Amino acid sequence: MMDIEELDGVAVEYETQGNMKVAKYYKAVETKPVIEREPEKEQTDEVEEAVDFSSLKNDVEVDLPEWNMGLSDDLLRGLHDLGFANPTEVQKSVIPDALKGNDIIAKASTGSGKTLAFALPILEASHDLEHDHPHAIIIAPTRELVLQIVNHIKAVAKYTSFSVASVTGGLAVQKQLRLLSQNPTIVVATPGRFEELIRDNSEIMDKFRMSEFLVLDEADRLLEEGHFKNLDQIFNLVRPKQGGRQTMVFSATFQKSLTKKMKRGSFHSNLAGDSDVMAYLLRRLKFQSKEPKFIDLNPNESVAKQVSESFIECTANEKNLYLYYFLLRYPGRSLIFVNSVHAVRHLVPLLKEMNLPATGIQSHMIQKQRLKSLDTFRSNKNGILVATDVAARGLDIPGVDHVVHFQLPRSADIYVHRSGRTGRGEASEGLSLILCAPEELSGFKSLMKHLHKSSSDIKSFPNIQHRAAAQLSDRVRIAKRITDAVLANGQSESAKKSSKNSWLKKAAEDLGIEDEELEKVSIDKKTAKQQLPPAQIKRLRGELQQLLKMPINESAQSMNFITAGRENLAQRLVEGTAHSTFLGASTSTALRDLRK
Repeated sequence: MMDIEELDGVAVEYETQGNMKVAKYYKAVETKPVIEREPEKEQTDEVEEAVDFSSLKNDVEVDLPEWNMGLSDDLLRGLHDLGFANPTEVQKSVIPDALKGNDIIAKASTGSGKTLAFALPILEASHDLEHDHPHAIIIAPTRELVLQIVNHIKAVAKYTSFSVASVTGGLAVQKQLRLLSQNPTIVVATPGRFEELIRDNSEIMDKFRMSEFLVLDEADRLLEEGHFKNLDQIFNLVRPKQGGRQTMVFSATFQKSLTKKMKRGSFHSNLAGDSDVMAYLLRRLKFQSKEPKFIDLNPNESVAKQVSESFIECTANEKNLYLYYFLLRYPGRSLIFVNSVHAVRHLVPLLKEMNLPATGIQSHMIQKQRLKSLDTFRSNKNGILVATDVAARGLDIPGVDHVVHFQLPRSADIYVHRSGRTGRGEASEGLSLILCAPEELSGFKSLMKHLHKSSSDIKSFPNIQHRAAAQLSDRVRIAKRITDAVLANGQSESAKKSSKNSWLKKAAEDLGIEDEELEKVSIDKKTAKQQLPPAQIKRLRGELQQLLKMPINESAQSMNFITAGRENLAQRLVEGTAHSTFLGASTSTALRDLRK
């Protein structure tokens, strides 16, 4: 046990009473403050001066003829190191105009390479600008997207001395003000935190009024609730005292009619939903050009051309079955989108009960849980991630083979962003698949109309073997029974403990902690009916495991004659082309079968 004399900053004086030494009083001792060293590197929230490699000998000759756009050698070397031999379509279209100083409004889908489309012209211009203020303000809707942009810019600018700072929630305001006082070349920020930082600091505000560039990335998402007011205020606070600044706006869902609305100032509600708000936003920007350059890389559709779209018609009760069929028939990295936290909580354990490597991400999870789920998903080439739209925004996950819309997205904007999680980069391809119930059909047609398509333009997913799907129905039924029972039992137990845990819930709320185990759940009659004793759940799991061991016979032929048919099963087994789960089926990909 530590004696009181061992405590730092405390002195003890004693007096003798008989044969005993008794502490008379304690007093604090003035000590020099201990200065704790900050970590050498703190993710990407710190302003980092890029290491200047330009003076080092470079034995690798940079030959990038496709990037003949007037970019400096240090940026070309950065592109070379990243392996970007060819610019994407958005980069080819935007960079030359941006280098000329033109304002840009560009419709570009997620994963098209738009970050470098606006970052490279900014970096190129920064060679000739004074370094007493930030050169560019880039506004993005989420913290994850901000950090993603920062990382991309740092990577391509590695041979320059330019610095990049991120401004988002999660760090103390005073610390971020200190970072901004260092005059980073580029500041990438979420609108709420950026407005908070500059609103009451005239010195920093004046520096940003000198910024030569303003970029709005994923502007359609910036219009969501809570962002528009922040943006409007930011435009007022950082408006240049004289002259203008080059402005670039990127979105996945622009319509060219917006430019006409900007000129005439007319705003009327229409099927596009936020289009009038977007037009007002663009007018508030006050571009330096009389007419910004409008670049529509995808005039007929918003989903990237390398993403194939399809749908499966089924009843709402059959969605679990056809999702399971698809995931089992076409292994690969699959991202499943749902519209609610409730759906994530039910779908993930359902798939796990059937031995699929599923994990989930939703907005009620704390950051540590989200990162763990993402790491699990990334590390498995056949990983399955069930996600809500809010939780999945800003994610940059390479190698996603399939995006499945388990529930119809609520807007065309959400559909485009979901679909943009696959087929990222022009060299990649992906599939966007909708599971459409009859009650969702009218919404599906409206969605296609908004994307300037007919519902007949999207092909129904072929090669659904209903015979095989029927054999999976018992698996799905039992797995759902187990999942419902486990969740109902857990809710019941949680409700019983809720009064005992009330003080802990209050502490968690005060600390901003999301703890699902402490979530108060009301037990209704349906939930009570779904509860099962542990012994029955164990018995059901045993029954399910037996079913999971059984092969699925996709063909109608008898398994007694495996050499029958034009291309017999025995031949496929020998050649290694037989599907591991579906007897009578060859291995294939969803894209290959869709294009047959």
